[in-house]
Amino acid sequence: MRYYITFIMYLVFFQGNVNAQLAPSDPVEWGEQYRIIKEHTRMLNRMINSNVLNNETVPFEIILPEIRKVEDITKNHPILYLESMEWITGQLQNRSEEKNVVLAAKEIVARAPFLPLEKEKYNLAEYTNGLSYQFQMLLQPYFFPSRTSEIIGFDPELRRKNANRLLELYQLILSQIEEDYDPLAPGNIPQFKGFIPPDSHRGHVISGMDYSNVDDEATREAYKKYMEELWVKYHKGEAYNVVKDVRKHGSQGVAHYLIDAYSLLPYRTSELEQLLTDRKFDSELSKMILDKVRRAEQGLPEEETNESPKLPPELSPEQQAAQQKIIELFEQHFEAERTGGVSPFPVHVKRDPNEGKRTNVTITTITKSKEDLREPYVPYPLPKPSQRWKIVLLVNGAIFCAIFALYFYLRWRNA
Repeated sequence: MRYYITFIMYLVFFQGNVNAQLAPSDPVEWGEQYRIIKEHTRMLNRMINSNVLNNETVPFEIILPEIRKVEDITKNHPILYLESMEWITGQLQNRSEEKNVVLAAKEIVARAPFLPLEKEKYNLAEYTNGLSYQFQMLLQPYFFPSRTSEIIGFDPELRRKNANRLLELYQLILSQIEEDYDPLAPGNIPQFKGFIPPDSHRGHVISGMDYSNVDDEATREAYKKYMEELWVKYHKGEAYNVVKDVRKHGSQGVAHYLIDAYSLLPYRTSELEQLLTDRKFDSELSKMILDKVRRAEQGLPEEETNESPKLPPELSPEQQAAQQKIIELFEQHFEAERTGGVSPFPVHVKRDPNEGKRTNVTITTITKSKEDLREPYVPYPLPKPSQRWKIVLLVNGAIFCAIFALYFYLRWRNA
């Protein structure tokens, strides 16, 4: 009997080890950050799927507690908080005629864009994205003073505060990446090709492994430096994409906001001029902004431009001949459709001769090259279904077979 018990205990212990090795790692071990991101994603996905934010039929009193929950769960994670608030304020723009919606958006915009971000706590991509979220929040079109002043009134001090912060954020974002930075230069592209130790016999290194698992101290320090340089290049490339968009479109957004805000009473053109000078905004755009604000202050209409509308360029004789050829081909194609003939294009339509209208339509390709027969390109391998249940079933079957074999063997021996 003791053999039965010993063998069964061994099998149970073996099965426990197998299950422990097959079981996936518990996401809770990733820490509090995982729980917050998971809860935050669940909340935003519910808002997206239900489309409640910009649905005017849903009372805002129902939505506001959900926004407060998102604020509460991201309060200790500034970048996640700014990303959420930028998305939420953007979704509320379809409800900009409702006073309580505008008041809630005003409360968010009065707080989130002024949240201080400590650059030392984040990598360059995170920090630049955080500044961009703040910048975009202040530029929400439905929150321009000319629209909100009719609903919730106008505050000149808030105008000055927002304008100053907007110019500050614009300059901050542009200062993160040099203007002549080329992300495609050979030295700026992060090469994820694996780390080659300075002396291969002094320690084996697999890219992605933790520094503490490298035995040799010199190899460990070289590997750590290699990974740090790699991530610096990667984060700089990510930040470059944000800065490039702001450098291309951000100045026009700032100009539109400042013209809209300072064209309202009370006029404070000297204040605007001082802000543009202090923040070293683009000189040509500054001149255009001040000119338009002064015209509004004097009650003059918008300045008319004498530029004639741009006409399309004239076609060359070769282009005109090609255009005429295309028109003729299309006319032949339409005639073939009416008469049941063959189209000049590399597809033709077969018509049922017994009917007066097209009923059976089949598209036939005239040529099929090897390129057309290739498998579709998949950039990343698709995840395969889990095979864990097969392994567990196989192990359990082996255990039961071994138990029955042992049982019959002991009975035969005792007999």
